[in-house]
Amino acid sequence: MAVPKSLTSRMQELVNSIQELDRPAIKARLSRYARLVKAMEDGTTARKAKAKIARLETALATSDANCEQANAALEQSSAEIANLKSELQTVQAEIAKYQQERAKQKEREREMPDIQFKILSLLPSRHSGKPMSVEEIAPAISSPIDQTEVHINKLKSAGLVVSQLHNFIPTTWRRSNAGNELVYARRLAGDEEAPKPYKYADLPKIQHTALVMMARGSEEGAIFEHQNAYEEEIAKEVGASLRLTQRNLRELRKLEMATDGDEPQQTYGAGTEWWLLDKGEEYLAERGLL
Repeated sequence: MAVPKSLTSRMQELVNSIQELDRPAIKARLSRYARLVKAMEDGTTARKAKAKIARLETALATSDANCEQANAALEQSSAEIANLKSELQTVQAEIAKYQQERAKQKEREREMPDIQFKILSLLPSRHSGKPMSVEEIAPAISSPIDQTEVHINKLKSAGLVVSQLHNFIPTTWRRSNAGNELVYARRLAGDEEAPKPYKYADLPKIQHTALVMMARGSEEGAIFEHQNAYEEEIAKEVGASLRLTQRNLRELRKLEMATDGDEPQQTYGAGTEWWLLDKGEEYLAERGLL
């Protein structure tokens, strides 16, 4: 049984059959076709096609991956832009709020009489000293008590001062945060001088209160007659134990601001009596508490 001829061999026979003919163009074309047919039959063309397909598939997969990365980066950028817009809106809102508060503050400054700002500057902040009563504020600003009350009430209505209530002691006043901001703003603007440092540093609350009570005098029949104070009164006022109060009073004696005398006292159950000394008075005077 004859073996079928391949397409390559047939093409070669065709080329050989026209070798005697003067047809070089035809021969050249047939030779090229023969090479193509041979490549197809031995798989070269298929391998090249598969390799090209593989390269195209690889390029396509890389392109898809790059597209996914680009989309992820775009989504991240969009989220970051949204966050930045949100932060920008927050900052703008804070700026608008500050501008409104500053405008209100300037309006208060224009409307506030000098005497009211003088009171505001005189009053201590929350941590700068003992609050003051109207009886202490009025002489410090050279104003009658009733007029001083009017100005304090206006400051209270504006939210610039706050009151503190105590048993057996007149209502006292101090600056609020809004009052602090107003005083500080004027200080920055050069309209108000910064407070001068005290000669004596602020004392602990118990010692400070003890000196104030000594300056006011002990309560006898609701009338302050003597420039002294008893240990039990001081302990009750500051809400501390008697022993802790006595310890703080001894510290005042070391500082030469107060004394309980050189000799043991006959207290008759009233407790030890303490008096102000010159340094104690000076401490209170520079704070406007005498």
